[in-house]
Amino acid sequence: MAVLITGGYGQLGSWLTYQFAGVGKEVIVLDVVDKDLDYLKEVKDKIRFIRASVLDFPKLTEVFIQYKNKIEGVIHTVAITADPSLEGNPHQALMINLTGTVNMLELTRLFKIKKFLFASSGAVYGEVKDNPSELTHPLHPSDLYGASKVAGELIGQQYEHHYGLDFRSARLYFFFGPGRLPSQQTELFKIF
Repeated sequence: MAVLITGGYGQLGSWLTYQFAGVGKEVIVLDVVDKDLDYLKEVKDKIRFIRASVLDFPKLTEVFIQYKNKIEGVIHTVAITADPSLEGNPHQALMINLTGTVNMLELTRLFKIKKFLFASSGAVYGEVKDNPSELTHPLHPSDLYGASKVAGELIGQQYEHHYGLDFRSARLYFFFGPGRLPSQQTELFKIF
């Protein structure tokens, strides 16, 4: 059995790829860029790379057909984050963040894959004075990125409610490390 990771060579996805492959799990990496990451070399034999966009539903369908009955779960990490590319081109960013998420949820449903993990963000809370780590804190995003993550969570919950999908979301906060190009760093990290 295999796990399919969208954005499997991105900053978050590459480390998930490493962890799953490191315990012997076959990993199907869907990404638009094939990266030769040093830390993945030792587990390369467990990784199947497929160049595909989460917006290319026909190509994604081919992948799900090719790996039918092999994928036990989907981890969806692809997103345009809260940076100038989102604010400068909101349509494309929201297509990736929203339509890409719906495409992956729909294929997971159609191919009867039971598990779906959505990489959400602490941006769903917006600017808060209290500790935002409480799940009961109100969702009040302050930008398009946070709004797209709220939408992804709500849509995923509806797939769980209506179709029995085991949908989980992880609200991630700032993280950094290998796997992100210097040109992709947020302003916070560029000052260092």
